Amino acid sequence: TQSTWGELASGYERALRVLQFREFEINLKSSHFYAKIQSALESNQKKSLRIAQELSALESGLPFNLSSSVFVIVSSDRPDVLQALITGPDGTPYDSGVFVFDIFFPSEYPNKPPLVNLRTTGGGTQRFNPNLYAEGKVCLSLLGTWHGGGSAENWLPETSTLLQVLISIQSLILVPDPYFNEPGYERTMGTPEGDRRSFEYNCDIRAATMQIAMTEQILSPPAGFEAVTRAHFCLKRDYITQLCRGWIDETKRAGHSTAKLDSAWAKLDAALRSVTMPDPE
Repeated sequence: TQSTWGELASGYERALRVLQFREFEINLKSSHFYAKIQSALESNQKKSLRIAQELSALESGLPFNLSSSVFVIVSSDRPDVLQALITGPDGTPYDSGVFVFDIFFPSEYPNKPPLVNLRTTGGGTQRFNPNLYAEGKVCLSLLGTWHGGGSAENWLPETSTLLQVLISIQSLILVPDPYFNEPGYERTMGTPEGDRRSFEYNCDIRAATMQIAMTEQILSPPAGFEAVTRAHFCLKRDYITQLCRGWIDETKRAGHSTAKLDSAWAKLDAALRSVTMPDPE
């Protein structure tokens, strides 16, 4: 009900808003960009000033909503090294999953965009989206890694920001029908064949979200985001239970196999039952 959702949203904000942006001793060796981090020990003044502006914008402007939020940790030793956690938006096959990204501002920044790589890939086994590769590559015009859009979507050194990048991932990649993000596939949108293929694609992504972006994150929370992860799944436990059962029912009604979803749900159900709220910070 609306009141229950409102109460959940209030509790979610009380528990998690304080964790949305903070410093943390990130293990630099674990970053996808460790080699580049090592070779960029000297930070120039232009880069340092711009990073300070970026961090200020992140601290005050990160999206926060029960539906989908963005959390950021910045290295206490290297402000050019960050990680972001995005919770999958409702109404998408990523709903309530936890997706973590490595971020690095290279030496050429802001003339070149930040580097971003997805960590939540099931050990390099899962391509979550036409724009999110199994090796973690994030395809986005703002990052210069996607060339499907117009020049207005490219990185502009004077005005583009990491906040824009994170919001773009949240709103342009983690979408309800990611199948149509594949170039050319949008032509089949609204056709029986396109709808069928999109639904089948979403079934696979839903199962992967349950297995990799939910169960694996509960059992092994990402460093620096342990409290965020535990509180997120503890507070949304009932919602996620209804969500996943709904996904299974919808798949069954469509006449498709639910084997992958059933298997993923059995493990997730056990993990959700075990998760507890973190101690207050």
